[in-house]
Order: sequence, then structure tokens, then C-alpha cells
Amino acid sequence: MGPVFTNLSSLRFVFVVITFFLTACANSVSHEPVSAPPEPAPPADRESTVAAETKPIVAAPTSAVEGKVFDLVAEQMHVEKNKIRRSTRLIEDLKADELDFVNIVMATEERLAIEIPDEQAERVKTVGEMIDLVERLKSKEQK
Repeated sequence: MGPVFTNLSSLRFVFVVITFFLTACANSVSHEPVSAPPEPAPPADRESTVAAETKPIVAAPTSAVEGKVFDLVAEQMHVEKNKIRRSTRLIEDLKADELDFVNIVMATEERLAIEIPDEQAERVKTVGEMIDLVERLKSKEQK
């Protein structure tokens, strides 16, 4: 992945600061409560960029973690869940950029109540690697 992901903590911090700033600006312009922004329309080319070898899932997810990660990736990347497999590559197949990757990691941490160390997150390249990492972290947490 190169130097793009050298400091995931900094990217997270920048994302949080930008979100806070945008919320503060919206509140200063209007005295009405800020509602959730509308869901952005998925990019027209995102769906078509899923690699041809990524075929629909034949069987249901094998674990609760796998199902949640599939749901999360589908939601964050605006693709259909049935187009995601364990072998789906986040960057090459789903065209995830740095912000997409940070959003996937943060949403995974939030929804699955875990903390993913930056150095481990940076090594994740496929949906299956994310699932395996989460399952390892969850099993360590239970011990």
C-alpha cells in the first residue's frame, strides 16, 4: 500500500476534525437542528468496477462477524452485498481510496465494539483479511 497508509491515526484525526468543522459551520449558518445529510448517490462507475472475477456469494456468511463485515463494506462502498466475497480486494476491486478505507475501519470498530491497531489495519487488503483480523481481535478480547 505504500506511504498512503503510513499514518492511519492521522487520517482518522483529520476526518474527525473535518466532520466537526463542517457540523459547526452548518450550525452557525442555520439555527435549525442539523439533520443527517442525505445519503450520497453511489458513483455510477463504482458498481461496474467490481472485478469480473468477483461473483455473487453462493452460500450465506459463515459467521456473524463475516455477515457484519460484508454488510459494512457493501454499505460503505455502495455495492450490493451479493457482489462481495472474502477474496474481494478493497482497493483493486472496490476502488476504495484512503478515506473509504478509514471509514471501513472506523465503522468496523464501532459496530463490532473492537479497536483495530493501525499497523494491523494497514495490512488489510481483502474483505476476508478484514474478517480474519476482526475474529482474531474478538477472540483475544474474550480471553
